[in-house]
Amino acid sequence: MRGTRIALTLLALASLVGMSAEVQAERVRAGLAEGELPFRIRSFSFPADGDSSRLLVIATLRADLLHWENVDSLRASLDINWQLHSGGRRHRENSQHLDFAHSPDMPRIEGQILASQEWVVAPGHYRMEFSGEDPGRHTGSILGLFGHSPQGRWSGRLEARDYDEGVVSDILLYTVGADSLSRPNPWASFIEGDPFLELFSVLRPPESGEGWFSLELDLLDSQGESIMQRRGGWKLGAEPYPLRLRLPLAGLDAGDYNIALKTGGPGLETEPVYADFQILPRAKSSDAQRLFERVQAHLLFTGNDFREWESQPPALRNEVLRREWENRDPDIREPGNPPREEFIRRYRRALRQYGGFRPGPLTDRGRMVILLGEPDEIIVDVLPENKESLIDAVKELHGIAEGGVPDASLERDLGRVGLGGPGSPGVESEAFEMWTYRLGGDPLLPETRLGLREVDLKLIFVDRSGTGEYSLEFSSEKFDF
Repeated sequence: MRGTRIALTLLALASLVGMSAEVQAERVRAGLAEGELPFRIRSFSFPADGDSSRLLVIATLRADLLHWENVDSLRASLDINWQLHSGGRRHRENSQHLDFAHSPDMPRIEGQILASQEWVVAPGHYRMEFSGEDPGRHTGSILGLFGHSPQGRWSGRLEARDYDEGVVSDILLYTVGADSLSRPNPWASFIEGDPFLELFSVLRPPESGEGWFSLELDLLDSQGESIMQRRGGWKLGAEPYPLRLRLPLAGLDAGDYNIALKTGGPGLETEPVYADFQILPRAKSSDAQRLFERVQAHLLFTGNDFREWESQPPALRNEVLRREWENRDPDIREPGNPPREEFIRRYRRALRQYGGFRPGPLTDRGRMVILLGEPDEIIVDVLPENKESLIDAVKELHGIAEGGVPDASLERDLGRVGLGGPGSPGVESEAFEMWTYRLGGDPLLPETRLGLREVDLKLIFVDRSGTGEYSLEFSSEKFDF
């Protein structure tokens, strides 16, 4: 293999690939872009000719976040810019315009858009700046002015490894489709029914090492038991040697697995290089299933954690939720009623009882049932004669009915009584419900417990539009809802 130049044009720059999950392999850098387009970033390092290293960076994005035009086919595009910095100065830069096409017979676009960039550089640490923009959509404009296209930006450190001593590089995994084509799977997530896993790595022999070298590969289950082994040997020169192996996935159940790759030979004793991967159950993709998962995610994750969850394809989103529930201590509720089972019970009630223009779990009353359970008391006035009954309810919420003294917050709330919209039967007669939770109700999770100033939590939901869509307008406690 002496003199063989390694071709690491590893990626078709755009493909709709169902992938995700965390690569646990050492030295693989990861990140999530900020902005409207939450690109996920992965980088890999491989030896190149001479003393150089090859950095491969992969960016993926959920396809349904792009604007798709329906012409003869569904079409979308991305403008991407990559900048590599070293020593405080811009070292390399490349811009790409990527076009994508999708069959109009599949109106729900799922999967991942994929783009990549490679650099051959000296070993060391670099900073990369990445930006991606959807030029097909314009948002935030006023009368066609001052708008912008949705963007995502990421900045972080990358490592080009030093391979002088002779080691095995990072491992990049591929999905092998039914068409036998290999597609990069940088987050090592496979679906039940995928026929093969393909592994790519590069061995850099030590400068003095020539002769016969061995390869050992073990496929381990989550308990560390070896379930598949591959061994071989070959004659190797001084040039980097690409390792590309295909492993069958048939017969493997959904779960976590680990690949251990080790080489040996004269002057070459490497530590094993590991790559974790998952096999996930094939996810359901109905609207009902997507709603069910999204409500769970809003409950379990906040901020960047929610954005990270949302950026992933369906099979992995469902798996992340399952594992998050498993990590919750079932002892926080009574025995036999763990948090996820209680969530399902409350979710079904919200779906059944509070649906209207929106699904029940997305309404304010449905969300509150999921967060705090059934209220201890509900006062309902569906056909009030005038707004006095709502005024009395607001005063009670503020404690005025029990002899309290009016304050500025009460005056503000009273000023919001009678603001019904065009569909309301009249500003004098807004329907409402007042819910009371004794001692703050029954929080589903510890983080949803409220720090109350009063013994009871009182909430007033008002039908502003007269359509039965009640919104939470008044609360005896301030909390993030």
